Amino acid sequence: MKEEIQKVLQMVKENKISEAQGADLISELSQVNQETDEHRAKPWSFRSIGEQFIKFSNDVEGLYASDLKDNNMSMSRVQIPKGDRFQFKNNTIRMSSMDQMILDDSDFMRNTISKSNLQAFKVTRGSIQNCELSASNLEHWQIDDGHFDTVEVHSSHLKKVEITSSNVTNSHFTAASVKDLMIRDRSDLSACSFEGAQLSHLEVSTSTLKGMELQASRLQHIRFMNTTTDQLVARFMRLDHTSFENCRLSDVLFTASEGWRKVGFEQVKFENVKLNKALFGECDWKRVTIKNVDLSEIRVMNQKLTDVTIDGNAEFCKVFGIVSNSVAAV
Repeated sequence: MKEEIQKVLQMVKENKISEAQGADLISELSQVNQETDEHRAKPWSFRSIGEQFIKFSNDVEGLYASDLKDNNMSMSRVQIPKGDRFQFKNNTIRMSSMDQMILDDSDFMRNTISKSNLQAFKVTRGSIQNCELSASNLEHWQIDDGHFDTVEVHSSHLKKVEITSSNVTNSHFTAASVKDLMIRDRSDLSACSFEGAQLSHLEVSTSTLKGMELQASRLQHIRFMNTTTDQLVARFMRLDHTSFENCRLSDVLFTASEGWRKVGFEQVKFENVKLNKALFGECDWKRVTIKNVDLSEIRVMNQKLTDVTIDGNAEFCKVFGIVSNSVAAV
């Protein structure tokens, strides 16, 4: 047990998990140590699974192994065999480490993961679906021509994630930290939400966002390029160093509450953006640059700008001062 606690402390020191997560892990270790051998659950060991599959090549085809399903595992390290057309499902994983999982036309589904470290996942024409991840660290994930569907992520850290030509649907991120996320090449995000999240260094290009909701979250160093957004709701938000370039925004709502007014928009830039049915409320704006805009049914409430620049559509109806049939300022 002493060695396991030292490993947890090392993970905290290397910033792989937070101090709070480290304390939870040590508490879990203490409880497990107090259990008697008679009453202790005997979960599958990830290590033993790896040993069972060592006889396979790293390029196994058509692998459908029963040991990849219906396991209850904790405090283990697993290395799943690389291959295609297999399923890893109905597993409960706690306080464990998984790395180098390659899903080629394969599925990672109905798994529950908590207080674990998952690194170097690669999904190609495969799927991650109906999963729940909590208090975990996810790093170096790649989803290429795949599906990320109905996934709940709570109090977890996501870093260096690439989504390419893929679909992300019905997924929810609560109190999550997301850093270095790239969404590109005709990817589709729909019916997803971020609540109480911290998103930084995110880039979305040539993709579509639909039915998205962001609430009480902070977006920092975000760049949207050649992207279409439909039905986006962003409430009580702080946007810092964020830009929309050559985008089409339709049915969007940006608001900051009374308490967030001073930190609504900070250095946010709209460049060659088409706005249709958009409402901006209490955003403060700071250094806004909206050029050559194409406006339709726009409403701006409690506007307050700083450096401005606005260029098109009669300078955005003379910087929100003129009310017309399609543009209104309050």
